Amino acid sequence: MSLLGDIQAKFARDEFEFSRHAVDQTIRRGIAVREIRETVAAGTVIEDYPNDKYGPSCLIFGRTLGGRPLQGLTPNLGIYAARFCQKASH
Repeated sequence: MSLLGDIQAKFARDEFEFSRHAVDQTIRRGIAVREIRETVAAGTVIEDYPNDKYGPSCLIFGRTLGGRPLQGLTPNLGIYAARFCQKASH
């Protein structure tokens, strides 16, 4: 299974957690957990970091069901950062 497939499966099984930084940033940016779930479920990998210091990770881009573009830096077990894109370039 690919890294994205593994991350999507973990989200589907509720086997993920948010770092404190991610919680702070999503609150500050007005991003709901539901929107992150939607983005991970239908997103695509736009950057891959196989040698990241905490293990393989990737940058996922997708859209919420409401159509808002969202990207998140996702290690295998959690979300470290998520933000809405100013321009949907992907």
